[in-house]
Amino acid sequence: MRHKIAAIIPARADSKGVLGKNFRSINNQPLIWWSIKAALNARCIENVFVTTDSKEILKFAESKNIESIERPSLLASDNASMLDVIDHTIKQESFKKHAFSHICLLQPTSPLRTEKHIDRAFQKMMDFSTNAVISVTPKNSECLKWFLFDQDFISPAACNPQFPFYQRQNLPQVYAANGAIYLIETHAFIKYRSLITPTTVGFEMSAEESIDIDNIDDFTIAEKIMRQSDFGR
Repeated sequence: MRHKIAAIIPARADSKGVLGKNFRSINNQPLIWWSIKAALNARCIENVFVTTDSKEILKFAESKNIESIERPSLLASDNASMLDVIDHTIKQESFKKHAFSHICLLQPTSPLRTEKHIDRAFQKMMDFSTNAVISVTPKNSECLKWFLFDQDFISPAACNPQFPFYQRQNLPQVYAANGAIYLIETHAFIKYRSLITPTTVGFEMSAEESIDIDNIDDFTIAEKIMRQSDFGR
């Protein structure tokens, strides 16, 4: 069976943290370019779609011969669900006509995710014969010792009620989604209306590769890494 994978890059015009974040320059290119570039260079990606409410980003995507979808303002608010954004994208005629077998969500706030990560994530999906992969990064396992309050009563925050009493060195490693790659079969997304299924596999990335641009300091850190590693050259 031949796989047809569409990369979806969502890029709002506005952001609470940094004005015009997705089009702000980083390493002499707009932030969104690094995700577009990764998608174009990934061997497993067949088409790239940018969904945005920004005229500036629409024009930029078109200049790179990227299929662009103008997103309604309702789906560009702070409360808009990414699931709704994806649902809106896959219902467009420009998307539906290709009958894509997979969706690969690439958020522009992960500029250090490259085509190599995307291709390796897809290879892991094939190796495990699963329908979904998300990228993750290691985190401090101390959170497994935490409790939740329900009025004045407490209960372990983790699934294992014994974790709060473990020695730290005996706690299992924990991981967090880093937002860089969400890869899922199209029919699975429609069935579960989620980016995670019961058989989702994790694709590990380092903390450095997992930088998520949220504020000005993040731009500075990411750009420093890019320049030190000749990233993008």
